[in-house]
Amino acid sequence: MEKRNSKARSSLARRSWQRFFQNKAAVAGGVVLTLILVLCVFAPLFTPYDPAYADVSQKLMPISAAHPLGTDRLGRDLFARLLYGGRYSMFIGLAGAVGASVIGVVLGCIAGWFGRRIDRALLSISELFSVFPQMLLILLCVALMGQSVANMIWVFVLTGWSGVFRIVRSRILSLREEPFVESCVANGISGGSIMFRQLLPNTIGPVIVHTTLATAGFILAEAGLSFLGMGVPNDLPTWGNIINAAKRIDVIVNQPMQWIAPGVAISLFVLSINFLGDGLRDAFDPAQ
Repeated sequence: MEKRNSKARSSLARRSWQRFFQNKAAVAGGVVLTLILVLCVFAPLFTPYDPAYADVSQKLMPISAAHPLGTDRLGRDLFARLLYGGRYSMFIGLAGAVGASVIGVVLGCIAGWFGRRIDRALLSISELFSVFPQMLLILLCVALMGQSVANMIWVFVLTGWSGVFRIVRSRILSLREEPFVESCVANGISGGSIMFRQLLPNTIGPVIVHTTLATAGFILAEAGLSFLGMGVPNDLPTWGNIINAAKRIDVIVNQPMQWIAPGVAISLFVLSINFLGDGLRDAFDPAQ
């Protein structure tokens, strides 16, 4: 019996991966996302320059073999800043989204399974966070906590968990009435095991999609906050800070590559991760 179940799970996983690879947009998103990750993670292999090193004798250099995207007004290589900045931007977006999803999943499972007072209390807290626009909460938290990478991640975690919470809670509320749950309770299986081993896997599809969308959204939020001067410190070359350094009107007009390059990088990353998340949902969500 155990061998038969193992073969069934293997066959299901194989069919899921086949559906994923049949989705051309998802595969293209995965390829582009992998390329961006490789370029940023292994940045020292693709550029010899220090992104923070300023050489005023090389300022505002045009595109050339030595500087593939030129240099900024302080003489810093733009290609190096783009690659190293991607590390910070992607780490902030991904860490914030994963942290928010973990909190939302745990609280959603607890609220959906136990219901009653616990559910009402957690739902009220979630609604309290949803009353205010997320960007307003982010601006308030940044003003109170200060500017740093760690604070930015915590801000995104604290303001982003309610969406996942509502998704997981609604799925658990509908699934806990299923016959297989009653069978688990009758066989003496603990509530924690039922929540996290039986019910939670049925919510993974929507959670994955929400996490990918949140990652893209947090990267855009970081770019917007940095453009306003309220993101991470200016000495860190995030994609948002690169755009912030190019917001002067003379730079916008005469050196367009300084804002086009980070803008294209952000757009490609956001589109690729959204396509990838949609493909994973369509392939692995049991409800599809």
